[in-house]
Amino acid sequence: MPDDPRKCDALDFEGKLEVQEGAFIVGSGGFSAYVDKAGKLHFCLGGFVGRVDSDKQGTIRLYNLEELKVGKKCSLTDPLKKTTNDVPCRFEEKDGATLFIYTAAVRSDWSKTKEYGLVYLANEKLLVSPILAAISFDKQ
Repeated sequence: MPDDPRKCDALDFEGKLEVQEGAFIVGSGGFSAYVDKAGKLHFCLGGFVGRVDSDKQGTIRLYNLEELKVGKKCSLTDPLKKTTNDVPCRFEEKDGATLFIYTAAVRSDWSKTKEYGLVYLANEKLLVSPILAAISFDKQ
């Protein structure tokens, strides 16, 4: 265990590295990563990364291969159920960050909905999970 509590021991991961536009998928898809404009690696178990254009439009892959289409209107496509539904969505500013908020079904009870959020990174033109935006690593 390192003396500095902000640092952790190195871990080795095996598996395929899939390079996507704006993101990396590591291993069996359980890890997500991106490199920000400052050159810091953001890497975590789980999480979502999706590229959007300068008009904040794009598609993000979510749980179970669901795809969230982001634009003036938003929709969620579930390939397993073969459904596409419009979902309420918006961008909002909070504590100096731009958040993308969308409403979708609760995974544990499909009859209920709740709001979910992603962080918009203007410099990178990405929408990412909050935990992924918060965790970064320097080259050292």
